Amino acid sequence: MLGFSEIRKILNQNSETIKTYGHNVTIIYDRKPSKEETRRDYLENLEPKFTTAKFISKVDLIKGKSRLSAFERFSLLSVGLLLSLMIVLTAKRRVSYAVLIKSLYEFSILKRIFKDVAKVEFHDFVQYDIDSNLLYLFLKHLKGKDIVYFKYPSPGPLSLHNKWLLTDVLAINHGYHNEEIDHLKATIKYQRIEKVPPEGFFTYANLYEGELHIKHSTRIGFYSHAAWIRKMEGHASDGLNIAQSEEVLLTKLGQYLEQNPNEIITLFLHPKEKTDTYFLKAKTFYHRFLGDRFVISETPSTTAFDSVKLGVGVYSTILFERLICGFSTCIYTPSNTFPLQHSALNTVIINRGDFINQIERFLELSDRDFFKRYNLEYMVNPRFLPLN
Repeated sequence: MLGFSEIRKILNQNSETIKTYGHNVTIIYDRKPSKEETRRDYLENLEPKFTTAKFISKVDLIKGKSRLSAFERFSLLSVGLLLSLMIVLTAKRRVSYAVLIKSLYEFSILKRIFKDVAKVEFHDFVQYDIDSNLLYLFLKHLKGKDIVYFKYPSPGPLSLHNKWLLTDVLAINHGYHNEEIDHLKATIKYQRIEKVPPEGFFTYANLYEGELHIKHSTRIGFYSHAAWIRKMEGHASDGLNIAQSEEVLLTKLGQYLEQNPNEIITLFLHPKEKTDTYFLKAKTFYHRFLGDRFVISETPSTTAFDSVKLGVGVYSTILFERLICGFSTCIYTPSNTFPLQHSALNTVIINRGDFINQIERFLELSDRDFFKRYNLEYMVNPRFLPLN
């Protein structure tokens, strides 16, 4: 009954007056209204023109259904009922069909919004959604050359959530994205590439400029995905085996601590682990692997890159942000397809060799020597080159 449930939610959604826009408009498109300030701050640091941009929340877009004509509403309802019936009769692609019901409403509302707009610059921050490429094709069909469509993948590997991607402008964060684009040219289509810092970059970048006087509280920092919580709650597997990989990595870190009695590990917890619901459970979970040989950072991860000598984790986006800022980082990957075979990132993958020797070798190097020796300077944002 997934489709019928989706129709009920759409029909029960309150209607609100959706703004009309002028001749030319720049749109920031994201899932929730709470994202507006973050996205505006980020884009305004890239270009001042974004101060006049309009924000559209995907969650609230359906509230504009009152702008649709009676014929449009009848047509959408009819198609929705047909798709709902298909969901009942098939075991395949149920979620995709249910998403399509809502997408058709959203696309129709966007068509109304842009009807009298001459030119649109559309900045999409939900490019990982299942209907993102369909939205791109729809808007390009609607506006043709009068719309320029931007997509902003996260710093993590494109192959994880953005292997299939259509856009006009692809905003990438670092050199490995360039390698992936070249490898995935059959499934990633774009008109041009722009290299930009990752989301949140401008809130912490100034902390790491100039000559740093680093005093590491510990030498190794573990960056958590909190995959154990999703595993404990019985969430469906995303196919990436992150929970299992984190446990293997923590076991290896425990073995490293056994051989190095003067070392402790700093844990950078996922926000979910810091909540009242999970904090004590998180401490118990990490005690299984590390005993009492860990401290939990009270400082947000992105503002404490310089508090540890070496960052480790299972390809979290935070690891790529460390690399972008020029801090020594190594990655444990459960994937056979990451990194690409020819990539320099293979030199800092820590589950393809003697783990303890690899860690000790990385710890001996300064950040500058780490990036030079392993040919990783192409990962660093130009703002931090040359490295200290």
